[in-house]
Amino acid sequence: MELFIFGMVALIVFCVLVYVNYKPRELKRTETPISDVNEIRRAAAAKQGEFAYAADSYADFTVQVGQTKMPRRLKFSFRIVRNLAAMSHREREFVKIYQLMRTQDWLTEGADNRIQFGLVWGDGSAVIDSFTIKIPDDVEKQHGIKTISDAIRWYANELGVNVESAISELLNAFGKVQSEHAENPLVKELTASISSGSRWFTEQDIAGSVFEETEERPPLLLGTLHGQDSKPVSYFGEGSLVTIAPPGAGKTQCHIIPNLLRWQGPAVVLDLKGELWQKTSKFRNALGPVYRFAPFEPERSHHFNPLSAIRSRPDLLWEDSVALAELMIIPQAANDPFWEQSAQRVLAGFIAYVCRKSASSDGRSMGEILDLANGLDLPDFFARASIADDVKELRRVAKGFEDSPDSVRGGILSQLQTGLKAWAGGRVERVTGESNWTPDVIRERNATLYICIKPGEIEPALSILRVMIGQHINALTNTLHDRTDVKDVLFFVDEFPQLKEMRPIETGIAVGRSYGVRLWLIAQSLAQVRSNYPKRGDGMLGSCGLQAYMNPPLQDGTAQKVSDEIGFFESVIDRHRQPIAEPQALAGPDFNNDIIVIAQGCKPMRLNKLRAFEDDVSIGREGETTWPPAQPPESA
Repeated sequence: MELFIFGMVALIVFCVLVYVNYKPRELKRTETPISDVNEIRRAAAAKQGEFAYAADSYADFTVQVGQTKMPRRLKFSFRIVRNLAAMSHREREFVKIYQLMRTQDWLTEGADNRIQFGLVWGDGSAVIDSFTIKIPDDVEKQHGIKTISDAIRWYANELGVNVESAISELLNAFGKVQSEHAENPLVKELTASISSGSRWFTEQDIAGSVFEETEERPPLLLGTLHGQDSKPVSYFGEGSLVTIAPPGAGKTQCHIIPNLLRWQGPAVVLDLKGELWQKTSKFRNALGPVYRFAPFEPERSHHFNPLSAIRSRPDLLWEDSVALAELMIIPQAANDPFWEQSAQRVLAGFIAYVCRKSASSDGRSMGEILDLANGLDLPDFFARASIADDVKELRRVAKGFEDSPDSVRGGILSQLQTGLKAWAGGRVERVTGESNWTPDVIRERNATLYICIKPGEIEPALSILRVMIGQHINALTNTLHDRTDVKDVLFFVDEFPQLKEMRPIETGIAVGRSYGVRLWLIAQSLAQVRSNYPKRGDGMLGSCGLQAYMNPPLQDGTAQKVSDEIGFFESVIDRHRQPIAEPQALAGPDFNNDIIVIAQGCKPMRLNKLRAFEDDVSIGREGETTWPPAQPPESA
């Protein structure tokens, strides 16, 4: 009897042990989340980085061996990761909430572990980065666990852990924290994130973003944080910027004037009204020499000869000549580009010919280019160019042009005369006969160049404006510099689509940051950009480090584009999805005084306009320098 009782007790103990050992041991976590609050916010906003979980564990099974049940142990360790960009908005928000709560030790160890595992595993969406596993043969056969994925999935099922259970446990834990720390700023932030979603960029998002102050790059003022007029927001990131706003929206008052009165480095400014010179040249003249190039006001203009920027080395001479010709001939988007392309090629030959004759820029005359375009001195051109052995492309162009039928040659000359008409006339010839500076001087002397034109003169001067902007971008992106030793040159290019398609602008956006060149482009609408850059307009804007929109119109699709760029809000509670800002709202009175900012790696930002006449810094620095400027420019 005693033996029977002992046997029964042993059997009960064995069954209990089998039952207990069958239950999996909770994972022993070996990797924990990041603990820096600002880094957590930045990563979530930028949708960048990985959320990882590493663990090592085991699970005990029983297997049938003949008539006997035997214990077996499955051992495994693994590291799983999920990319934040691949998560849904809802999952990403809860990852952020979990990580922020963890920085405050608001989670118990068990809950912390289960929540992290559930969010990273993502019901099988995680990538298994590394693992080790030892599976007994009979466990594989009887329980169907053949791989590490099977083991992790089985483990998650046994623990009852999945995305929804992790979110539910996280919300329950936050509910307790909320009741105890209702006035805590982080609790308020998380409450807003849970109840209404994380939509717009807030003051808490500044840390770790391109809007956080840094000594590496100077600030560019954008506006004030919405609802906090006293909180100016500046851009400290790299790359070019673009502002799109209809006439009268405030792009000049909000972005160009205040930044010309703050920017301490060199600048090139397209001044289409003369207003920028009047309001900012006094301050700029205190930083370095100022140059005013006004082609139709020779009495109040410095001089610049585009031929002076052509380098004399034979291979570079031809490249520079081609680049200048492309800028001088305004693209017409004709169905048959033959005449336009032929005119550009012949013009490049004329430029190379004139510059090759005189190694010194002093002897190069724009008048010679005009004479050749009007058929004068062509025999001399053909004779000399035909023996230009050091510039072989010049020889080819001259030969091809000389052998062309009279009708073709006449058509090309006619095209050239039309394309170069902006350069003809006494006033323009006076300001292009010599150069008071060369493009490299802008950087070396911390200078500011104002290219001044009156609104009614934009069309007649278009070729000149293209050359002035394009040649300076080209020259300043010819040589790589140690970025720690040189200041960035900032270009303010107002109404840039009116200049038509320009390769240097595309180059400035694409590689300017490597050469210390930054563009701030200004346009009236998205349609205006697309019309003049039909193939690459959207790509150009997307390549800018920052896009700013004011009062986007509905009619041409700009408001819709901005709404799409801002994105959608998805409630983390019920998963309801809707645009953060509808196109009709963006074009309406609620956003009339706002600037919508879209920066790479950040949530969309809603700013208040800060106009120059409302800005204490601008008011204290506005003014026009004397003419001629107090610091006379050095002759190039």
